[in-house]
Amino acid sequence: MKDIPWIECFCQKQVWFDCDGRQGSELVTLFALSCVPGRAIGHWVMNEAGEVRANVPIHMLSHDGSTFELTDCQEWDAQSSRFRVHVNSFLERQRVLLRKPRAVGGRYLFTIEWLKDSEDFRSSHAEDVSESKPFHFIRCDDGGFAYARNPDCLFLDRAFVTAEPTTESYKHDTTEWICETPKEREA
Repeated sequence: MKDIPWIECFCQKQVWFDCDGRQGSELVTLFALSCVPGRAIGHWVMNEAGEVRANVPIHMLSHDGSTFELTDCQEWDAQSSRFRVHVNSFLERQRVLLRKPRAVGGRYLFTIEWLKDSEDFRSSHAEDVSESKPFHFIRCDDGGFAYARNPDCLFLDRAFVTAEPTTESYKHDTTEWICETPKEREA
């Protein structure tokens, strides 16, 4: 579990009742994350009655009571149980346009960076250059939240970004850049 910047939001009521289909939502504070490789990221929330719920999936949370499908909010499962949460001071003031998991504008809130879990197969790609997928947590303009990878985000800082947004998907750099030669590493 890792702390995140606190976020007041709404949680679907059914989360408190074993997903029995109850309608509506209630105000909660989102305050932490937990991850199990191969599953949706778990969110820790506390409601106004003081009850804490762990492992709430992102589609059960919104900032206006809206409802979403899980795949509209998170395209990839957690890559590792070990991760860092980071608020990038440059990105935190940015507007962002998402290409995936749904095309919507929003605001950057924080980033999850995956770390390798010993030799677990599912997390072995967390540090593989060609497979690493840091997730940016975005507060979307349509009322929900989403996790998006770097290639799926266009950050719109008008003081820096001068080109019009593109729908072209850039490719992930798979080159592993190494400064030391193998002999230098052995020394």
